[in-house]
Amino acid sequence: MVVFVLQGCLKGPAGPIGPEGPAGSNGSTGPAGQQGQQGPAGPQGPQGPRGATGSANVIYSYWIPGVYGLANNLSVPDITQGILDSGVVLVYTYVIASKVVYQLPVSFPNGFYIDDDYEIGEISIASSNILSAYYFRYIIIPGGVFSGQSIPKDYHTLCQQYDIPEN
Repeated sequence: MVVFVLQGCLKGPAGPIGPEGPAGSNGSTGPAGQQGQQGPAGPQGPQGPRGATGSANVIYSYWIPGVYGLANNLSVPDITQGILDSGVVLVYTYVIASKVVYQLPVSFPNGFYIDDDYEIGEISIASSNILSAYYFRYIIIPGGVFSGQSIPKDYHTLCQQYDIPEN
């Protein structure tokens, strides 16, 4: 006779967790997802302050020495038919002795005068005296730049308004 004895195993309490194993290598980057929907537009921002008048289209020369004579012709290719039709051409003289700037034409009490005229591509300056004691400068303001604005008569104010260097 043979007797078999079966004995069952008892399950005991769990043992401690073992140490963490080394990190595995990273996998390849997956494909990009689809573009999400456009979000709603944000509210309108407040109106910004008015910017200063610029000189982006204003054309000006540096001070040009006068010639020893009664006339001075300046080649100015920027004077076009469009400028003559709707822009402004201003010519100034700087008197070396008094360090004063005058807009042309100008007459002095002693009868001395300096006059200007311009046409496409040229400014003509004429005087009753020799022009070598004077410097000249032109400022050309296209029609779209000063539209609706008055042009200051004062040279310094004009330079400030259009951001033109005075020297």
